[in-house]
Amino acid sequence: MAKTCDIVIGGGGMVGLTLGLALAKGGLNVAIADPLPQSTVVDAKFDGRVSALAYAAVRMFQALGIWEHLAPHAQSIEDILVTDGAPGREPSPFSLHFDADEAGTPLGHIAENRFIRASLFAEAATTPNLTIVSPASMEDLTLEAQGIVATLSNGDVYSARLAVAADGRDSAMRERMGIGVVGWS
Repeated sequence: MAKTCDIVIGGGGMVGLTLGLALAKGGLNVAIADPLPQSTVVDAKFDGRVSALAYAAVRMFQALGIWEHLAPHAQSIEDILVTDGAPGREPSPFSLHFDADEAGTPLGHIAENRFIRASLFAEAATTPNLTIVSPASMEDLTLEAQGIVATLSNGDVYSARLAVAADGRDSAMRERMGIGVVGWS
């Protein structure tokens, strides 16, 4: 028998988890299927990249309760200089300079992806109407009269009003559903 939720999300990375938290905190019952266990994606060896979080993203994280977990691991962006130039040549005399002192607030923050993920998981653990199913991926979607039926790789079946594929740029679900993309290197 299918479990019921409002939204089922395939992919529990930074995008899927953030969306899931926002929807759950908005009062919806959300299930997220992620093929990678939490312990894997918060390990320093998994992903050494960092992300720049714009001012608006930080405000969203604050509103969702994520920022209190992430703030100790984030570095503020105090200056941004935008200029045109090429390696070995002088920069263009025309540039844009953004200064946190003039704005009265940091322009954004930089944080390691593992800390962003850990902060998302920490907040998810305190959100009662959010379920993370892991390891499991969304394998199939079927449109039925009452909504969407999502079948997960672990055999779970979810009946929902909406399904979201947040399984990355090489989305297996997008491919299964025949949704094309236009891209370039």
